[in-house]
Amino acid sequence: MKMIERRVLEDYNSGARRVLCLFHNESSRHVARPEWDTDEIRAEVAAGTNEFERKQLQGYLFDTLELDIDSAVPPDALRTSRNQFAAEFGAGDFFEGYCAARAIDARGVERLAEDLLDRTEDRYMSTLRSVFGGSVEQDEFARFYSALLTVDSGSYSVDRIHSDLVRSVEDHGYSDRVEIVRGSPPGVSTTVSTIEPRKSTVFLAEYGGLESYRAAFHALGHAIYAVSLDVTVADLVGVNISATEVSAFSAQELALASLKPEDRRMLDFMPTYYARMYAVRLLDEARFYREGSAGVASVREHERRLLIVPNNTFVPRNRLHSIDFVIAFSTYLSRARTDSLDDVRNSVASNSGLLLENNCLMDGFRVSQCGE
Repeated sequence: MKMIERRVLEDYNSGARRVLCLFHNESSRHVARPEWDTDEIRAEVAAGTNEFERKQLQGYLFDTLELDIDSAVPPDALRTSRNQFAAEFGAGDFFEGYCAARAIDARGVERLAEDLLDRTEDRYMSTLRSVFGGSVEQDEFARFYSALLTVDSGSYSVDRIHSDLVRSVEDHGYSDRVEIVRGSPPGVSTTVSTIEPRKSTVFLAEYGGLESYRAAFHALGHAIYAVSLDVTVADLVGVNISATEVSAFSAQELALASLKPEDRRMLDFMPTYYARMYAVRLLDEARFYREGSAGVASVREHERRLLIVPNNTFVPRNRLHSIDFVIAFSTYLSRARTDSLDDVRNSVASNSGLLLENNCLMDGFRVSQCGE
């Protein structure tokens, strides 16, 4: 276990440091990437374990192997390749194998998606009907959402975003672990974290506005999670991202604190939309890998679930992040509104804790004391 953890940690940290060099416009040639033996990785992924922590490290290796599958092929060809890959490790299909690599009960997370759709349906449907009178085209909905994010946009300059985040970090004792840097090469606010040492850097986009302000606090939520000593190495290697997203969702609420209730009402509603969108996506992915394209929900079914007519039909993606976001949104929507960064700190939880809370942990797994 210790050797596996060390190898995964070295690979994760070297990748993070290379990104940091890129963002700081520095050379990364001095950052060595460990070399992996494919047979060694396959043997570890196939090894049985009932320890949640080790399973997360195996999930990291599962993802490393899966990157070798050519994704630039038609959907049905990709489905065949991924299902064959998952079968090597005893799974019936890629959705099941992807979940099993993370100690997630595939049927359990499907039930969670259905439950999320059921328990949010009344409020969601009544809200959208009150705004649009019925179904709406995806492009029109996107324009509506974009307009929400222009509220009082002049109040959120780049200088203010930077100073507010620096002040938040200093006031809550994170200055030695979280660094705030202006200028993000990708053009959006983002977080890059290392596990050894436990440190996080928030790179801020060089444009203002409410959306930029909210994205900056979202990134800060990820940073606070990354430097928390209450989570384990396995929580931070990016296999399951549910728990860090809960902290990020919680933090981004702070950007809305000064808005008038009427301006913030629909922005507070948007997480419910995203929760339902990811739930529908998850069910589509499960059916796609189990049944093929014929099993995926139709445009009419999407409209029935979301009251939004999509532009495109289902296309498989490189990662099944809908699983993480369904777990994250299910947890987030059940919690109280965020009033301060202390609430964000208190939102920090382990991925094993969220799986237990949402009845999605595979049977037979033992969770260590620090991961409970």
